[in-house]
Amino acid sequence: MNPPRWKTRLLLSSLALALLLGAQGNPFSFRRVQIDKASPESAWIKSVADLNGDKLPDLVISGGNGPLVWYQAPYWVKRTIDPAAKSQSGSAAADIDEDGDLDLVVGVVLYENLNGRGTSWKRHVLGNAGTHDVVVADLDKDGKPDVVMRGETDTVITVFLQNAKDDWRPFELDPRRSRNGLDVGDIDRDGWPDLITGSVWMKNPGPGLAKARWSEHTYTDWVPYAAVVLADVNGDGRLDAVASPSEEKGRVSWLEAPPDPAARWREHVIEPGVESVHSLDVLDFDKDGDLDVVGSEFRGQKRLFVWLNKGNGWEARVLGTEGLHQTRVADAGSDGDYDVFGHVCPEPEACFGTGPVVLMENRSSR
Repeated sequence: MNPPRWKTRLLLSSLALALLLGAQGNPFSFRRVQIDKASPESAWIKSVADLNGDKLPDLVISGGNGPLVWYQAPYWVKRTIDPAAKSQSGSAAADIDEDGDLDLVVGVVLYENLNGRGTSWKRHVLGNAGTHDVVVADLDKDGKPDVVMRGETDTVITVFLQNAKDDWRPFELDPRRSRNGLDVGDIDRDGWPDLITGSVWMKNPGPGLAKARWSEHTYTDWVPYAAVVLADVNGDGRLDAVASPSEEKGRVSWLEAPPDPAARWREHVIEPGVESVHSLDVLDFDKDGDLDVVGSEFRGQKRLFVWLNKGNGWEARVLGTEGLHQTRVADAGSDGDYDVFGHVCPEPEACFGTGPVVLMENRSSR
């Protein structure tokens, strides 16, 4: 009996990927797992979080206008949270109400995980804001997580300080530079979380931060549409930045923070020619003790990259060429190595339409 066509295609695809990685001298072995044959329409939003408390990472995805769904590990059972969620691409998972389970922020809505099992949710609207990037941190150090977000049509950053899960105090900041890209971390090491965009970081003034001035520091000149992640890349105790062009052509680099972070940061190019790497993950992907970088082009050559930190340079590994959008990295198999979650952009100019939801499963540890 001949095998079904889909099994033949999957076998050939897996064989081609294995040959490609072997030709690169790649230390990794990956298997493409199709979680769902069709993503939500315009599935720009993705997160990874243990939503049911079983200590397994679940996969979260939403279209720009819903539905917001999650796939329950380990068998990827699909469950709907909200059929009409809205976001430009920003989302975050955190225990916002501090009840011991993970909630979701998607766009300007907090989805409260009511029963800790991810099967009952309550919506709390935070307010009005751009929603391309969403991060969570306790900015005012009152013990409650706050939410920060920004859009892609202007440069404004909106901060929502939490009084309670249904009581938020918003204020706005405007770095006047860049339209994508946002992260949070203590850049100047004064104990207060600061904010960073693709070109500017903003110093948290501390007490009274909602009304006090956030000083702006241009640390580099980057393209307006950026993905940016704070991480101590060189292990010197200072937070550096890793940046990519999120919606255009450019390069992937890490920006080395100097002892005085108000000065210009030194750029180190990781990959000189990429197009539209919409998200970045910075973590020790190969478990060798230093930080690596993962990102995927959804335009151009559509390469899914792992850039391995070799100490004196970077070694690029291409794991696929499907054009995954807004990739997220996690140990989805709970087997001690990192996998990559995303969806295939069906129409690369703006990633409209639906495409397969995929997990690039790392089988190197087997």
